[in-house]
Order: sequence, then C-alpha cells, then structure tokens
Amino acid sequence: MEVRARVEPSQGKVGDSVTLRVQFARMEGQIKSVYATANHERWQLHKEKKDEYSLSMQIPPFVSPGTYNINIFAENEKKKKIVEVTVPFLVKDEEVEEEPGFSRVNHIIQKMESAKCKTFLKENPLLLEKTENYILSIRVAKRLLSNQTYQTSPFLRKDPGVNKSQIPKERRFRLRKTLSDGTEKLDLKGLKEGKLAQF
Repeated sequence: MEVRARVEPSQGKVGDSVTLRVQFARMEGQIKSVYATANHERWQLHKEKKDEYSLSMQIPPFVSPGTYNINIFAENEKKKKIVEVTVPFLVKDEEVEEEPGFSRVNHIIQKMESAKCKTFLKENPLLLEKTENYILSIRVAKRLLSNQTYQTSPFLRKDPGVNKSQIPKERRFRLRKTLSDGTEKLDLKGLKEGKLAQF
C-alpha cells in the first residue's frame, strides 16, 4: 500500500484557503470513504477520480498558531480503517508573523514546530512537553513585544490602532534582541535527535 498526502499550501493564516490532497496506490482493499481529522474536527474528502481524494476549506477563525497534525484515513464498506497517514500543517500568527524584528525568532519556532511532528519526539512525553512550553513562551514574548495593536475575542477581531504599552521603544528594541539572542542558544540539533539533556 502507498499513500501520498499533502496540504496546498503547507502553511497559512486564519481565513486562508487550503486544499488537502490524498492519492492511494496498490491498495489491498476497496476504499469506501476517506476522512481527515485535526483538532477534534472531522471532515470527509471528496473523490476526484480513481484513488484520488481532496478537500478544500478555509482555516477556521480563532485557530491558535502552531503546527497541527492532520490525520487521514480510509475506510472500507464495513467502516474499518484500511490505511492511515498523518501530515503536518502550520497555522501562522497573522498578527506578528511578518514583523521584521521577529524573522529569526519565527524561524526557530518553525524548526521546533517541525520537530514536534517527529516520531521520536511523540514517544518522549517529557521532551515534547518541554518543546511545547518553549514554543508557548516564545509566542507570548512575541505578542508582548509586538508593535501590532490587534484586539481579539471569540466574537470579534479588530485593530483600533491604540497602543497603551508603557515600554519605551528603546527598551522594546533591547528586549527583542534579548529574545532573539536567547532563541539562538537553543540546541535545535539536540532537539531533532531527541536528546533532552543536550536540548
């Protein structure tokens, strides 16, 4: 059996349109339905032609930034799974992702998010938890040091253009540099190899 799955594009922001494509080859059983699940949601893919399925959708509002594992599986007529595969998808932080002062920090976050999808990391709960905590801490720091003035709630997202931060620009710049220098010290090689002590 062979399964090829991809998301086009492989990353995006809230509101972006994406397409999930799956192609099966040399299947041992007959495929009745194909589904995708992620973040407690489930969707059924549409059959385009023999052994090829797809699903087009928009990234839902208020989805938190981060890498999500999209689980894709095919069922036979008895609703039994006959094949399963997982593909990662990155939801970018649309509010601070493009700020030039965070370019290197964003790169580090993407590397760490990518490592989360590795099998060895999933099998090491302590290292996975540590990685997720690092990512969350860096994202919070980015928000606090961002120049953006977005206000987001479960019902509304707007930019009133009001910045009530009392942090002087010079200090904000120094703190950004401290954040960038700190992330540079993270041993990404140790993370990729699953070495907790080294990371």
